[in-house]
Amino acid sequence: MYFVPRLYEVHEVTTTWQLRCYFLWAKDLLPVVKNSARAFVRVTFLTRALQTLVVENAQNPVWNETLIFEK
Repeated sequence: MYFVPRLYEVHEVTTTWQLRCYFLWAKDLLPVVKNSARAFVRVTFLTRALQTLVVENAQNPVWNETLIFEK
């Protein structure tokens, strides 16, 4: 069983917006070819796209990354 921390940020005044996507890990991914997996996450928001780093040969990849879309 995994514990997923809840992340909260409080800002008094903001003049721009941000969309933050937190990626910690994935579990039991199915490889396309046996014993081979290239895991990454791609997020598309409106006309923009960002992706995490690629983790090679992992069915249980760990990223611990934050993707930030800024105005």
